[in-house]
Amino acid sequence: RDVLAHLRAATRMDLDCHRSVIPQRNEYGLSSKIRALLRDLPEGEHAIVFATSKEGVAHISAVLRIKNVKFFSLFVGQDTVTSAEAVTAWETMNCEANKTGPVLVVQAGAAASGLTLTAASKFFLIEPFSRQEEETQAYARCHRYGQKN
Repeated sequence: RDVLAHLRAATRMDLDCHRSVIPQRNEYGLSSKIRALLRDLPEGEHAIVFATSKEGVAHISAVLRIKNVKFFSLFVGQDTVTSAEAVTAWETMNCEANKTGPVLVVQAGAAASGLTLTAASKFFLIEPFSRQEEETQAYARCHRYGQKN
């Protein structure tokens, strides 16, 4: 049964619904923003991804885990020891030339005091921050990003 026949007739468009035009299973359900992030994350370099909510951090972390990308995360409410360990592990992890990562996924406002992230060569803001001060702070943390020790 041709369920698209009425649309073809009404619009005179060549509509098709073959399995070949369905997105690859590994990309199915990912937003265009997340697909762009995965495409743009650098290989062999440290990167930082800022999200505005804990749920956003969890979602990005889940996607990176599925894609086998090494990552660490910081979020509001995380204990300071775990946060410090995550930053240290991210900063000291060696990058592999043909692999993405490591990536540090940070919630806006997390670990606010004294955090400087100079190991990153790229950073991404996943969505606009609700408070300009938080976005400014994110930029300030990375203002010397790409610095080599």
